[in-house]
Amino acid sequence: MKSGLDNFFKYIPPRFTRLIANLPAPLLEKVTEIRLRTDAPFSLTLGCRNIMLDSSGNICLAKNAVCATKSDMEQCLSLLSQGSLYTYDDTIKTGYIPIKGGGRAGICGEAILENGKVRGFKEIYAINLRLHRHVPLFAADLIKFYAKEGVCGTLVYSPPAMGKTTFLRSAACLLAEGKNIRPYRVGIVDERCEIYIKGMSDGLIDVISNCPKAYGIELLCRTMSPEVIICDEIGAGEQDAVINAQNTGVHFIASAHGESIMGLRRRPFVNKMLEAGLFEIAVRLNADENGFHCEIERIADKERVVP
Repeated sequence: MKSGLDNFFKYIPPRFTRLIANLPAPLLEKVTEIRLRTDAPFSLTLGCRNIMLDSSGNICLAKNAVCATKSDMEQCLSLLSQGSLYTYDDTIKTGYIPIKGGGRAGICGEAILENGKVRGFKEIYAINLRLHRHVPLFAADLIKFYAKEGVCGTLVYSPPAMGKTTFLRSAACLLAEGKNIRPYRVGIVDERCEIYIKGMSDGLIDVISNCPKAYGIELLCRTMSPEVIICDEIGAGEQDAVINAQNTGVHFIASAHGESIMGLRRRPFVNKMLEAGLFEIAVRLNADENGFHCEIERIADKERVVP
């Protein structure tokens, strides 16, 4: 079977991969997440749709769904960590295990607290393997807008699991390769090793991964002279680094969780960046059973833009 799932099968207990393999190829191509839960339904996410499978690999209701056992969970964690879970202590305490070659497995369960901070997990109850697909032309409309209006600060937003990272990956490649625009030097700050996939582009991309975004942004500006910096899920505590870098003339393309610009403005750190004029336009993503979609809007006046 050939699909974006192939590289993930080695991280899942075989009894689940056999169920997945029975699904039609067009359906498999839309899978974005694979979830195992202890004594609860095993499920797949396809955009805004969630499906469960029975013991024959047929789509079913929750009451008939195959569930993962504690042994399945332990096996999956062992496969993800190559049998050395302690090696990933630093990422596990922030809720994920990186997957070699692109992707990550989110985890949750009974946390171990020390002075009010999570230091690890006593037991993991759920594992979410997030598949990283490369959709080369996903950001084509954004590049058309840049070609006409010029590259500018861009905030990509949506609720979780609507394709923000996939969109950023596409934008990075199109800009770096000069597709319908002149080639740009693109720096990617890939804190959780999610955006960059080895071999995804032959363009002008420099990547710093597995480091805090604030440090990565500063390092790229100081050493690599990027024209555009791309980073995922900008958070509180990182806004000053982004604003300072903007003052060097770098354009930022970053993502955030949100339903609307108004909703994003209610988050103080996002509003600070918007008020500083860091982002001139926003890209709102949504998904349905036909795939992912985007629309571009100017942040200042909410004017809808058709590239």
